[in-house]
Amino acid sequence: MMKLEIQQLLTYAGVALSAVLTARYFSGHLYNLLDHFLFRTKDKRDPSLDEMIDQKHREFGGYGGRKAGTAALADERRSKGAPNAEELLRLTEDLSPEAQQRKVILQKIYSFDSRRMPSETEKNYYLRLLNEREPLTLEILKKAYKKKAREFHPDTFDLALFDEKMKKKLRTRIHENYLHIQKANEFLKKNL
Repeated sequence: MMKLEIQQLLTYAGVALSAVLTARYFSGHLYNLLDHFLFRTKDKRDPSLDEMIDQKHREFGGYGGRKAGTAALADERRSKGAPNAEELLRLTEDLSPEAQQRKVILQKIYSFDSRRMPSETEKNYYLRLLNEREPLTLEILKKAYKKKAREFHPDTFDLALFDEKMKKKLRTRIHENYLHIQKANEFLKKNL
């Protein structure tokens, strides 16, 4: 008797789950169709091929090769308030010693490229973060990690020269860089 009840319960659960998944699938398609045909305004237009290419470049961390795409990307970053290294450096173009020091700090923070290229293997990505190549020994890995960790440790950056809003953005970026270095070290230790 008990076995039959469990089988029935599992059958009902399976049917209910499949019904929910089917409903979600079709409601998503229905929503897209309604959005596309009924709620479409006249000023909306389909993106051109150039705009789609620029969008894909932005998604993968690159930039559009055309001037218009690059300008559009810069405008988008400005509107989002995201820190852009080129803009930050342009702000510090006066020649005062304080401004030069800010420029050096910004260059150091934004010179660390933590983006993974689509064709890059995980191991090669982490090796690149630590500026190392194969073959890698435990000693070489330890030295490379210590060097990078010392260079990008959050305490090594003097952010007193920046305003509070900029400090917050820079601290976030510095912390992300440091976490990438730590993750690279952990991964390479495990996969030597």
